[in-house]
Order: sequence, then structure tokens, then C-alpha cells
Amino acid sequence: MKGGAPVVSLHYAAVPAQPWPALWDAWQARLPAEKRATIERLRTPADRSASLLGLALLEAALDETLRPRWPPRFEAGVKPALAGGPDFSIAHAAGIVGCAVAGAGRVGFDVERDGAASERQLRLALAPATRAQIAGGTLAPTDAWVMTEAVLKAAGCGVEQSASVELADGAAYLAGANYALCRVTLAAGLVSWVAHSHGAAAPRLLRHDPWEFAPLP
Repeated sequence: MKGGAPVVSLHYAAVPAQPWPALWDAWQARLPAEKRATIERLRTPADRSASLLGLALLEAALDETLRPRWPPRFEAGVKPALAGGPDFSIAHAAGIVGCAVAGAGRVGFDVERDGAASERQLRLALAPATRAQIAGGTLAPTDAWVMTEAVLKAAGCGVEQSASVELADGAAYLAGANYALCRVTLAAGLVSWVAHSHGAAAPRLLRHDPWEFAPLP
């Protein structure tokens, strides 16, 4: 990983609002067939651009020694992975895409628009202790959900296990494993969290301009 430390880097960029055919032209031939089909099925050009940009950010995060491990492996029901690591996690919301890459351990990243989740929406999705924090006003619903999603992504679990994630004091516990949680600020109006199995250091944030990856529309 570039820079060496801290253990986790988070590369992020804004998604152009217009359709971005140059990015598709630059990337479609490089995608595994399953991933290409998945992106083609996405409903909007913005979603397709965000998915492609996430992969471009992942590649940008890899140094020369790690790039031979490209492309990632995408299998249904399994966390996407590079052969031999490093672990990574990609998410996007409200026009921002981020890719967290871990030099060691497992990492999960999630982002949502602030206010995207409500206490009512989450009443069946979170652990009882987490719901109690929300009800008591000590934890915002969107933060609770984004933290939970970040932990699930780090663990390689699906949302059906969301109620098994225990949150407490900047940390989380799931299926016998502990995760450090760190809130990161990528843009106004967004809630972003990183979960990492190997420590609590804040990720190194690296913002990219989208034109680095393909001519803009």
C-alpha cells in the first residue's frame, strides 16, 4: 500500500452527475464477466459510474508490488477479494465513492447520506443494545446503521446478520471478532465509517479527481 502507514487508507472521489461513457470504455474490457454483468444491470448511469469508479480507486490504492494481484475476485455470497490480499471495501452514496484498503487485517467501509436511516426503519435490524442507544439519544440512527454495515463488510457477512453486530465505544463485536471503528469525513451531509480488525488508527484519506481515471463528460 502506498505510504506504508497508517494500516488503512481510504481513497475517495466524487462521481460526475452526467453519464460517463469514457469510464465504461476504459474499464469494461478489464472487468471479470460476472462483475461486468452486474454493473450493466444497475438502474442508473450514476450507479454504474460509481461502481466503476470504486474499482478505479482500488487500483489506485495498490502499489507496484500489489498490482499483479489484479483483478479482484467477485463471487456471489463471498466478500470481493484480491488474490493474497490486501483486504478492501468499496461503498458509495450521494455522489461520493470510497475504497478502503488495509495493509493488514480485514476492513469494511460504508457511507450514507446523513438522515438516511430512522429509528423506526432499524427497529428489527440492529442489536437490542444498539437500539437502546438510539432510543436514549446517544447514537444517531444513520451512524448506527453505517457502523453496522462497515462491520458486516469487514467480516464478509450479509445484512441478515446485522442484529448480531454489537457496538460500543468506538468498537464492535461480531462472531467472536473485534473491530475498531473510526468515523471519517468525506463530504458535508454524509456519514462514513471504517471498521478494521487490526487497530484503531484513523485511516489515511486520499481524495482523487475523477478525471484521473477517464476523460470527464
